[in-house]
Amino acid sequence: MKRLLFIAFPVLVSFALFGQNYHENHEVFGINKEAPHAHLFPFENETLALNGQMEDSKWFQSLNGYWKFNWVKNPQLRPIGFFQEEFDDKEWELFPVPANWEVHGYGYPISLDEKYRCETQWPDGSDEYSPVG
Repeated sequence: MKRLLFIAFPVLVSFALFGQNYHENHEVFGINKEAPHAHLFPFENETLALNGQMEDSKWFQSLNGYWKFNWVKNPQLRPIGFFQEEFDDKEWELFPVPANWEVHGYGYPISLDEKYRCETQWPDGSDEYSPVG
């Protein structure tokens, strides 16, 4: 009996965890996320390294600029497969990076001194409004 419980318990726990949407699981902090590491930058020579200006290196690439952007009001409406090279994003807007999407007209800003526009009980979030962009 103990052996059966020893095997069945992890299986039941995994069903409970994986049956839940990943964005509702408070134990999920990132999917396909790199492990944290010290900030470093490989300069091509010692002079540039001593100067310390990453932007002067031929290996530096800024991510600032305009990116294709798609906003939806909940995860169920997100485009599936958007990360694949053949995905058609022609209808997507160009969005300035870095930026905050609420300031640029997507959704509405929520300040810490005001109530959320939906009533929820943790850990259940709103299925109706939980924006993804």
